[in-house]
Amino acid sequence: MNKQDHDRLKEIREEMLHLVDEAKRIISNDDKSVYERARVYWVGNILHALDDGNYITKYDYTMQNTIDDLEPSDDDLCPMCKEELADDEEGAYCPECGYEVDEEIDSNEDEDE
Repeated sequence: MNKQDHDRLKEIREEMLHLVDEAKRIISNDDKSVYERARVYWVGNILHALDDGNYITKYDYTMQNTIDDLEPSDDDLCPMCKEELADDEEGAYCPECGYEVDEEIDSNEDEDE
């Protein structure tokens, strides 16, 4: 996953947390028993799935786990400016600073393994 998509996934998670908080505020102003049922069921399930940390369910894989699993590796980043590398027919390069990956060095490392 590229850094831009990864960052957007993190933003979506944060937006979802804010929306659940907003929904909790709206329903908490009415019937308290309805609020409690929502809090222990769908609110809790959503917050657990987003990895809010305050709710426990039988499922251990959360949205935060997904974000962590898809985090771009340093191999995908320019060693000079840490921006994401791009590929073309001539190889990998950094569109930000112009750094070009030396394919000969990369192929020599593969031969040593």
